[in-house]
Amino acid sequence: MRILVLVLLAPMLWPFYIAYWCIKHPEQTKRTYRKVRELIRRYPKTSAGAAVIVCGVGGISDLVDGEFAAGTFGVVAASLFAAVLGWLLWKERAARSAEIAARADAQHDAVMQGDEWGIYGFRERPLV
Repeated sequence: MRILVLVLLAPMLWPFYIAYWCIKHPEQTKRTYRKVRELIRRYPKTSAGAAVIVCGVGGISDLVDGEFAAGTFGVVAASLFAAVLGWLLWKERAARSAEIAARADAQHDAVMQGDEWGIYGFRERPLV
């Protein structure tokens, strides 16, 4: 019976396990925190996508279970992370578009100054 209780309570006690580990190993806690922070900085879109999935699943499951406060919080958090993900994707797309526009402007300026390399990037271009 005791093993059954431990097996059933173990999934609910993980925050206490983590807190105990953090208190017992403060140096590893700092190192782990830095690694997680660096991972989020290195892969912001992947991190935001994972947060959307985790918060969305948690929020929806809480709503299904009737926990409306926690479910609403999870859905709102998922929406905020989705907004961050959308902003990151928009920023990347805008940078790509700006790079293409800058390349076209540079080619146009080169042609206007008489450089044949400005069009298509090679001299043997088709005659128009």
